[in-house]
Amino acid sequence: MSEADTKKPAKDVYRNIRVLNDTPAGSIPMTMSVFAAALGVSCEYCHVPGHWESDEKPAKSTARIMLGLFREIPAYFDSSVSR
Repeated sequence: MSEADTKKPAKDVYRNIRVLNDTPAGSIPMTMSVFAAALGVSCEYCHVPGHWESDEKPAKSTARIMLGLFREIPAYFDSSVSR
């Protein structure tokens, strides 16, 4: 990945990225490493080696759903707090 690509949104650099698409492309590898370490799995748990964009593994779909739910949490709590 070029230096210029690291600053672009992930959707402009990676194929088939859906949830972290506005994240800077340069931070995607570290983000994926953190997810794998936190879950105690390797990248191959969700991804097909050499075909990272593949949706073949169900765990990748589950991860997308979980990330989507995680993003909804702040909005849920912000709207439910009475001030």
